[in-house]
Amino acid sequence: SLAVSPDGQLYVTDQPETGIQVRVLTGETERQIVFDETVLAQPWLAIDPAGRLLALISDGRLLVLEGEAFMLLHEFNLPGAVINGFVVTRHGDYLIATENQGVLIVNTAGEVRGQLGRVVLNSPLPGEFVAPRGVTVDGNGTVYVVDSDGTFGAVTAMSSRVETGRVGSSALLPGAAVRGTLNAQTVQQEWTLDGRAGQWLTISAVDDNGGLLDVALRLIGPDGQEVAFNDDQAGTDLPNATDAQLADYLLAQDGVYTVRVEQVNGSGSYRLGISQEQVFDLSAAAVTRLSGTLQAVLPVERWTFTGQAGQVLTFTMQASGGTLDSVLRLLDADGNVLTENDDAADTALGKDAQLVQVALPADGTYTLEARRFDGDGGYTLVIVATS
Repeated sequence: SLAVSPDGQLYVTDQPETGIQVRVLTGETERQIVFDETVLAQPWLAIDPAGRLLALISDGRLLVLEGEAFMLLHEFNLPGAVINGFVVTRHGDYLIATENQGVLIVNTAGEVRGQLGRVVLNSPLPGEFVAPRGVTVDGNGTVYVVDSDGTFGAVTAMSSRVETGRVGSSALLPGAAVRGTLNAQTVQQEWTLDGRAGQWLTISAVDDNGGLLDVALRLIGPDGQEVAFNDDQAGTDLPNATDAQLADYLLAQDGVYTVRVEQVNGSGSYRLGISQEQVFDLSAAAVTRLSGTLQAVLPVERWTFTGQAGQVLTFTMQASGGTLDSVLRLLDADGNVLTENDDAADTALGKDAQLVQVALPADGTYTLEARRFDGDGGYTLVIVATS
């Protein structure tokens, strides 16, 4: 095991003939600290918020380095647990990865107060583990767990501070859907968005219960003033008429915006997603490839490029997985639709969309809208310059 202190000292366990020890490396110097004879196997190391070196022994003892010796700090009651690693959160709690009991949460009194995720025998879903082999945590409280049973391997990220009824960070990122729950006890939930002036967004809130939850969306600017509101979507992008959407919205100022999802009627879970405009350059090699993903709560992605009058381009939107049935539109700088397609004329493309031999009418900015007619999944945009 190994750990690095805030001041750059590297601690590494070792097991030479003289006994189990920790080697301390500082720059070009090195010293050894030997454990007593009760430590029968190399321990797991971690640094606590105060910068102290901790060593977790397989029998549940937690030692702390004081000067040139290890002293007993806690004795954890972990009957039958096969320890594979541990880490200390910024709040001082201990997360212990075990072979057979998942990731245990132990408080500063040495008491097991919970468990991260759920242990399953095989085929783990997000939030489930088979045999955690190691654990670490970043400065934001996100926990990373290495899981492997010999044939399956994965790294799972989890939040250690999730609110009840909310899945995902409260800080929204374009292209990353989150989930919340509204009911009699929680009639609204707020999420934040770090926005910039001139940024184009589409914000969507979709019922996750087959139409049983009616939601509204309210966008509040950095100055605390409401800038946009929608109860029922104006278009047909989303699965239910009572889903809410702020479509093609242009942010007016830099700062942190608040996205508020409100209960209008019913109760249950919803998904919330933000799509944003992405800028790209046409490839000098005549073929440009882009990729993205669409789903019910992220029904559109916009791709903006600079074109020249007389350029002739063919745009093909090909599904790369899932059940996506796509729609492709080309817009000019004023937002006018120049051409669009649902299913390509080339039957070999099936439900993929294609705009064939489009001559750009003027120099300027153009936008490709990759839209979802039905289904969800990844897609690839292929743009071929034919003249």
